Amino acid sequence: MASQDPHIQNLQRIAEKQMKSALHAQFLENCRAENIIPKGLQLRLKVNVGNNSSELQDSVDRLLRKVSMEICERIRDDHLRRSTEYGCLLEEVRNELKNKMSNADMFDLDCEINKQTETKREKLAAMHEQKIRHIVNKKREENKSNKVKENTDATVLKTKNDDRPKQDSSPRNRRNNGWKSKGAVNRKEDKRIKISTNTAQRVADSKNTDNAVLHHTLETQSSEQKGDSSIPDDRATPSKN
Repeated sequence: MASQDPHIQNLQRIAEKQMKSALHAQFLENCRAENIIPKGLQLRLKVNVGNNSSELQDSVDRLLRKVSMEICERIRDDHLRRSTEYGCLLEEVRNELKNKMSNADMFDLDCEINKQTETKREKLAAMHEQKIRHIVNKKREENKSNKVKENTDATVLKTKNDDRPKQDSSPRNRRNNGWKSKGAVNRKEDKRIKISTNTAQRVADSKNTDNAVLHHTLETQSSEQKGDSSIPDDRATPSKN
């Protein structure tokens, strides 16, 4: 068997490419099943708008994760397509070699190629499995850390709420608060009415006082006029000698 034959070397390269494409597609499919994204395909972008951009950052992270998952699926589909194409090309090269080699030599060649590709396949599959375990463990740690943070924030918020003065929310208290509110409004209204009444009374009293003064003045003047008419006028009565 001539290992330097270009057809044999080409067959070995095609078999290795077909194996790698199939494993890469399987790796990405396993990642999708675990709901994880390989580090090399994770899209990241830090945003900073204003003093507090946490909500915006969370929205951007969700969007980037969705896009990253879609990219993983497209790359997986492309690897599957390549694996199928390499498989078809592999059969074509084998058919060409069958015309040049005996059945025994062809069998030995297939065994040698399978042995080489199987060794490489085991190494690549082990590396993929290690990557998946690492990503899954990291995701669990992040989820645990986020859960602890959420619990801490919830505890702090609860403590702040507990420190606030408690208000009785019973129906009776709500009714009392309602009556208090209405009472305050009524008191304000009564105060305004009282002020208006007092003002009107003062105006009326002022008018009555003015009328009394005027009446008294007129009576005084009338009395004076009557008094003057009863006094004899010496100049009008002639004197007797």
